Order: sequence, then C-alpha cells, then structure tokens
Amino acid sequence: MLRLKSVRILTRIIIISNLFALSRGQTGEDPNNSPIHVLSTIEKYSPTLTDNVSFNPAWVKDLKLVLPCKDIPVPKRGARLPNAPRDYRSGTHRGI
Repeated sequence: MLRLKSVRILTRIIIISNLFALSRGQTGEDPNNSPIHVLSTIEKYSPTLTDNVSFNPAWVKDLKLVLPCKDIPVPKRGARLPNAPRDYRSGTHRGI
C-alpha cells in the first residue's frame, strides 16, 4: 500500500513537472517568428556595379591554364568539365 502511494506521488510529480516545462517552453507567439513577418521583411536585392579601379589586367595577362593531368585533353563539351551544372542531377557535379 505504501509503495502504491509513493508511485502515485511520483507519477503526479512527473506529470506536474512536465506540464510546467510545457507551459514555460517557447510559445511561438513572438511576431518575429511568424511566416508573414519573415516574408514581409524580405528586401529585394539590387546589386550595384561599381568600377573596380584597383584591378590591373596586366596581373593576369600571362596566366595560363594548369591542367591536373599531363597529356590529357580538356573536354570539348562544357557539361563534362568539373563543377559544371548537371540538369539530370539537379545540381552541380563536384569533381571529375
């Protein structure tokens, strides 16, 4: 009988503590969490192009393509190059 009472008391304590934890949890009623707030605060991105006067074309005029493997030709189709978009994979291929 004493054991049954202690089990009941323990069960009530657990239920009350769980209810308290649920009541103290995040309510989600913060207006900054609502989808309408998030969608209404999105600003349209308008890129602005500026003249980059710090770039000097002479820095890159002597650069050449370095191939990863000697005597291996570069693929003629752009879709076969590394990091090329792949429509059938719904993304970008990472690697050869």
